[in-house]
Amino acid sequence: MRQPHRFRSLLMEHLEERALLVAGDPDVTFGVDGRVTANLFEASAENGAVDVVLQTDGKIVVVGNRDYSETGPTLTRYLEGGALDPTFGVQGRVSFASYMSAQAVAIQADGKIVIAGSDYNSGNGSDFALARFNSDGSLDMTFGTEGVATTDFGDNEYGQSIEIDTDGKLVVAGYSSTHNGGNSDFAVARYNSDGSLDVTFGGDGFVTTDFGSSRDYGRSVAIDSSGKIVVAGETTTTNNDFAVARYNSDGSLDTTFDEDGLVITDFASHYDYGYSVTVDSNDRVVVAGYSSGFGFALARYNSNGSLDTTFDGDGMVTTNIGTSSTYGYHVAIDSDERIVVSGNSFSISSIDIGSDFAVARYNSDGSPDTAFGTNGVVTTDFGTGFFEVGRSATFDHSGRLVVVGAISKALTGSDIALVRYDEDGDLDHSFGDGGKVTTDFVGVGSDDYALILVQPDNKILSLTTSYDYSTYEYEDYASYSTLVRRNHDGTIDASFGNGGRVDLEFDSGAISWTSIALQNDGSIVLAGYSYLNSAQSDFALTRYNSDGSLDTTFGDAGLVTSDLGSSADDGALDLVIDSDGKVVVAGYAQNDSAEYDFALARYNSDGSLDMTFGTDGWTLTNFGSSTDYGNSVAIAPDGKVVVAGYSYSSGNADFALARYNGDGSLDMAFGTDGLVTTDFGAGVAYASDYGRRVAFDQDGKIIVSGDSYQSGAADFAVARYNADGSLDMTFDTDGLVTTDFGAGDGSAYDYGYGLVIDGDGKIVVAGDSYQSDSGSSFAIVRYNGDGSLDTTFDSDGLVTTSVGVGSYNAGYGLAIDGTGKLVVGGSVSRPITGDDVALVRYEPNGSLDSSFGAGGVVIENVDFLGTNDVGQDIAVDPSDGSLIVLGTVGSNYNYYGGSYGTAVTITRFTPSGAFDETFGEQGNVVVDFGGYS
Repeated sequence: MRQPHRFRSLLMEHLEERALLVAGDPDVTFGVDGRVTANLFEASAENGAVDVVLQTDGKIVVVGNRDYSETGPTLTRYLEGGALDPTFGVQGRVSFASYMSAQAVAIQADGKIVIAGSDYNSGNGSDFALARFNSDGSLDMTFGTEGVATTDFGDNEYGQSIEIDTDGKLVVAGYSSTHNGGNSDFAVARYNSDGSLDVTFGGDGFVTTDFGSSRDYGRSVAIDSSGKIVVAGETTTTNNDFAVARYNSDGSLDTTFDEDGLVITDFASHYDYGYSVTVDSNDRVVVAGYSSGFGFALARYNSNGSLDTTFDGDGMVTTNIGTSSTYGYHVAIDSDERIVVSGNSFSISSIDIGSDFAVARYNSDGSPDTAFGTNGVVTTDFGTGFFEVGRSATFDHSGRLVVVGAISKALTGSDIALVRYDEDGDLDHSFGDGGKVTTDFVGVGSDDYALILVQPDNKILSLTTSYDYSTYEYEDYASYSTLVRRNHDGTIDASFGNGGRVDLEFDSGAISWTSIALQNDGSIVLAGYSYLNSAQSDFALTRYNSDGSLDTTFGDAGLVTSDLGSSADDGALDLVIDSDGKVVVAGYAQNDSAEYDFALARYNSDGSLDMTFGTDGWTLTNFGSSTDYGNSVAIAPDGKVVVAGYSYSSGNADFALARYNGDGSLDMAFGTDGLVTTDFGAGVAYASDYGRRVAFDQDGKIIVSGDSYQSGAADFAVARYNADGSLDMTFDTDGLVTTDFGAGDGSAYDYGYGLVIDGDGKIVVAGDSYQSDSGSSFAIVRYNGDGSLDTTFDSDGLVTTSVGVGSYNAGYGLAIDGTGKLVVGGSVSRPITGDDVALVRYEPNGSLDSSFGAGGVVIENVDFLGTNDVGQDIAVDPSDGSLIVLGTVGSNYNYYGGSYGTAVTITRFTPSGAFDETFGEQGNVVVDFGGYS
């Protein structure tokens, strides 16, 4: 290893603002005045681009992160002209709910996109992490584990840079704090194309390198023409110096590079940081960064590791641009062998301190290229008055320079920013609107696949909502909802909306959608609860036409809200369409005593309240307890309405049912004064039984399903009632059945959310089962008519299915299609995208239906925003078998059957499980109600 080299400084004139366009001014044909900014998420979010790469078709792919902790990667793809690429993710954007920090991006020869960085695991610290995406922005599930590969060197590892070698292998460089007494060392790993470690590299796929100091940080990687790997960064001895290592293809240090494979360079300042490395056409190594007190720092090395003295006389150049500090973060070499360094420059005035994008271009000999900007320097001010920094750069097919980074803004936090320059340093006016483009990402949180409906033609419709939690005020939450329709085989139904998907927007408050139903004409009706600029909720309904368009003849331009007589909370939890086409909605309402009652309302087909029902179209029912929630509603063959849920008081909850006559009055022939409660744990203190769904069997008996919590565990619970409300003693001798998926060990928590009665009169309940040793799974059980487990259903009547690599799988919605197949909609956790939509279809015998999706499973990050998708309800369209799913994106699941947030998605799937692209936009309809739901 050579001794540290000294340097010679080259000073450049700072480019001042000019009134007239001169070389170095922004090219206003690019974006807006030559600039592109993208606010990826909500106000006050911290977002920024860290790397950029150009596709072969000229599209620009940008990777970044969304907050100060650099967690939650973002991918954005722009068309060559600066507009977002609508074929990528959601309107050009992909983001993830994860602890991954992305630092670099590369594109494979097949067009797949690989991002690299680190992923935090509470048990193992930070590890190298890679994720690969298909060209449409979806995760490539053939890579690593569900699209993600991580590598643990033993403690904390941080991936900083990625390159792809000529064999298609992925080389990631960064640093590790594992070795050398816990101090940091260079770290390099090489992966095969499937995401597995390449064990021909370093013996186990990775190597670490100690420069003999306490802290060595690898920041950037490049590969030369002979396949040797060059990593640059800095090393800390007394001060920080540039550090460069070169490796052979087997991971060993290349001893032809400065005799031991390592070089340290001192710019004679206290702190020198190497941030970027590239290799020129002569395999000379070029490293850029910054040196304290001197600004941009640039060094060029010969192939043997010595400083190239043809480069500014001693191989080193520094350039100070602003009135204060200048930082270089990226180096690139153009087709004329000119070297371009991008970063930012700080200026301090008596009233302000801030930084601008800064770019310097050098000739091959290290002199400033005076044809670029002013004396080889360009600065670009986005006008924020805060911090603006260029983090990475690339050249497009026309040789124009594209710089990406971040800008800080007073109201929107840090945003992604892009700038494209012409040959002479002017901003490129052909890019975007006058050279500038701004992009707003929203809805960071969870994608909850809440509700599913199977159409008569066996197509599947689903509703999903994305939430933005940038404020704690209900009325200020943002939401984004999507309807998706899939064919029977799980593919997108292109005949639905815009390519099977519809994005919906309302501007009337915040709504949580909890139920979905299909009218005879194919119209889709949703019910939930709305926060209209306050913390109190009201019943809410909306209706969409069968093609996914909003039915503006329903209510007020497609939306209905109802306050059931008090200024406190009212919430709709389920709905059903009666034989007259009227909409019957059940839920809860807070009475004048601040207690919650069953609430039932009936609406005419136009969305107006039916004044012949109850008082002013609605009625409340109190069971004499503090909290009564009507979770589900069904209509008997004689037209009477049964509502099921639970009644809670003094620490215990019981199944609760009420039956109403056609005018909304309680049916006194049912139970006691129209009411029934059922306790599964009689005599057990603090036992809770929650009725969640109600249905009628072929004999007109009432089936209620849910779960029962006793002695520290929860089980599926089912009760069957005679027409008079008494328990049916022919059903498991006492009318009650509980089912434990944990083999009776008491360790399981089993929650039943969905209920259907199949064509043979068998009872099917779906939900999730949690085991302490394995996490949660989709859970489904089928009972015979006498309450016994149906052993023709997967041999014991029980099926559990884990479809994600995370510990969380939950089924919420259940439907049966015209062929007798069972469809469960819910949520699965995944390492990058968080909780995603999951549809699972079973054959009548309980086996997975291999004709649906991939082996019976469809997993989809519906809005590609990396948020949590949860399925709450599902229905089959009887006309064509489509599956219709109602859901939310970005919410936390509401224990009572909804999702908190402010946007809703309705998704329709074809009978095969694909998005029904004829519904909405690619099978989705997204509804933004402008608040919290």
